[in-house]
Amino acid sequence: MGKYYFIIGLNQRNSKRPESFVYYGTYKSIRLLYKNKVTRISRGFDSLEKLYKEQQIPEWRCTKCGGLVGLHYYNKEQLIEHKLCQTCLFFFEQKKAHSNNPKKIVVEGDLYTMSSSDNDSGGFKGYGGRTFKIRCLKTGKITECNNLWHQGTPPEIWKDEFPNTHEFIND
Repeated sequence: MGKYYFIIGLNQRNSKRPESFVYYGTYKSIRLLYKNKVTRISRGFDSLEKLYKEQQIPEWRCTKCGGLVGLHYYNKEQLIEHKLCQTCLFFFEQKKAHSNNPKKIVVEGDLYTMSSSDNDSGGFKGYGGRTFKIRCLKTGKITECNNLWHQGTPPEIWKDEFPNTHEFIND
């Protein structure tokens, strides 16, 4: 017998589906259908009323993607203030972070942060310390970075907000 699940963050590039939605079926069918491409799946509920109540889903929907919003997760005040779902709030914050920070870059539609090689992350480096050569599309300047962190791939509805700023140079 199926149950109702609240799914957050369908992690598919070019997806037309809202970033958060309700699915009726089994947990196994979610995993098979979406191939582990979701950020979070609620526990199953026998009725929509129980799901909406426990997940604190308001009547309004995300103003960016049209998806449902679960207010019981973190950043409740920001979700309400901006009327965004969890995924869209993440990319809204990334957009603010990218606006004037030269360490925040976009390559082939993916978001990255170039951290310094002597960061305070306990010896951990992005991509295991692999060195990347990166060219700024605006200035042509080439930078080497051995501490690059992937920050996500924006969904289709956010694609225009993050034009490419850099490119990887392969030797």
